[in-house]
Amino acid sequence: MKLELKIEAPGVQIYAYEIDQEIQDLLDKNAYHGFPARGMEIVEERVTPILISNGIPPRKKSCTHKAIIAGDERTFYPIELHGDWTKSEDIEDAIKFSEWPDVTPQDCVWIPKENEEFIYIAGSHIPTEGNCVIFEIIPYSNGTLHASLEVKDDFKPSDLKLICDCPDASQDSDSIAMLYYNMIFDDIRDKYRDTPFDEDSIRAVEYNGEQYFFELDFSGGSDEWYAVLQKDKDGYSATHFATILGSSWHS
Repeated sequence: MKLELKIEAPGVQIYAYEIDQEIQDLLDKNAYHGFPARGMEIVEERVTPILISNGIPPRKKSCTHKAIIAGDERTFYPIELHGDWTKSEDIEDAIKFSEWPDVTPQDCVWIPKENEEFIYIAGSHIPTEGNCVIFEIIPYSNGTLHASLEVKDDFKPSDLKLICDCPDASQDSDSIAMLYYNMIFDDIRDKYRDTPFDEDSIRAVEYNGEQYFFELDFSGGSDEWYAVLQKDKDGYSATHFATILGSSWHS
């Protein structure tokens, strides 16, 4: 039978683009001539973006979590699990110390926190020296993560496991992921502290050994903005490209 998952919340979606010297020159030329084209159009035509975050973590604050099973809607509860999901004592402890201490185990969707199989890392690539990384930050007031899959007739939400972004996994310090978490993330979280946005945003769901990635739809988005950092031999530094793209972040 068909299962649909919907997680609704305000949040912030973030993409990263690595641009080389040729694209940097095109952006400067476009600005010199009075912006005949939108700067990001130049970038988007030439670079495949990296989805850094969908911006909705597994939280109670401002979030709803719905499972629609053969047309019947029910609420599920994302629970962090530090232990073994097959052991009743670990399950009891996970629920007891969660944001939903009174729910039944069968209505929980587990987030295994100590198993690398259930974490996701976006942006493991290391940019080339001289290149810039553009972070496109898109806040929204009404977002829906959705995924659909086929499940067995005896399905229950606790058969699922959520896969979330993880900043603590092994990463090269020069990678795009670490650049985001070390230099960009705190500014975004501070700016949108009234939303549930956090570092461990939901990426996918696992069922019977298969992973299904969530898609994000949103409305009520405010203007996107950009943070741009250039890599040199000493690390990363802010550039004037943020201003060219329409943002004054650290420029």
